[in-house]
Parts: sequence; structure tokens; C-alpha cells
Amino acid sequence: MKEYKWSVGLRHKTTKAKLDISVWAPTCDDATHKLTGILIGPECEYEWTGTGPDYDNGPRERDAAPTNH
Repeated sequence: MKEYKWSVGLRHKTTKAKLDISVWAPTCDDATHKLTGILIGPECEYEWTGTGPDYDNGPRERDAAPTNH
């Protein structure tokens, strides 16, 4: 399976400071859900502003690491 590099946009609920985090995941939804409950959500300090492909320098695709489920 392949993973892709996604940019997840966040905004601090109090200060409104913006933050972009690069996340490796198979899909856009998976990238967003990796941060849900940790950084974004009703009890968290940040709100989600959007997720899209990360086109910064470096690789954008890789083989997914095996999981130990």
C-alpha cells in the first residue's frame, strides 16, 4: 500500500495562529483523522481548516510501513 504526504491546516482556537502539519497517510481523510482527538476536536486547542496534498520539497509518496494489528 502507498502513503501520501498531506498538509493538514490548523488554527488555534484562542490566538487564531495558523499551523500546517505534514502527515503521511493513504487518503486525505485518513490524514485528518490521525490528528482528530489529539490536536483537533471539541476538547482540543486547534480547529481544522483543511487538508490537501503537500507539495513542499521532498518525496510525496512512499510505501506504507507494515502495521502490527
